[in-house]
Amino acid sequence: VWVMAVALRMWALAHLAEQFSSLIEIRPSHRLVDKGPYSMVRHPLHLAFGLEVSAFAVVAFSVWAAITGLLVWIVIAVRNRAEEAALRSHFRSSYDDYAARVPAMNLPLGLLKRGLRARDGGRKRPD
Repeated sequence: VWVMAVALRMWALAHLAEQFSSLIEIRPSHRLVDKGPYSMVRHPLHLAFGLEVSAFAVVAFSVWAAITGLLVWIVIAVRNRAEEAALRSHFRSSYDDYAARVPAMNLPLGLLKRGLRARDGGRKRPD
């Protein structure tokens, strides 16, 4: 799990390239990234980090590690909300469309939706 999470993080960083920042900021040249891992989940870096910490907690088999893992997931949830608000404010309906297509952190659902989009040639599916 840890190795897969690190691989996901590296893949996501490669797609963000110069847009990566540890701060929540929208730069003038910012573009909406929706390729690679961002076509499956909106927050692959956060998902990867949460999985990495969770994998360590399982290996440590410690109450303190489990508490730390839980706290990390809470921080990730708060950070996701803040990033979503900034991106939605900047990209408006483009981000709303992206959010409707791609789940925030549910990778199995994201893979399913991506497969359905590929099968349908990218056409919108009726709800």
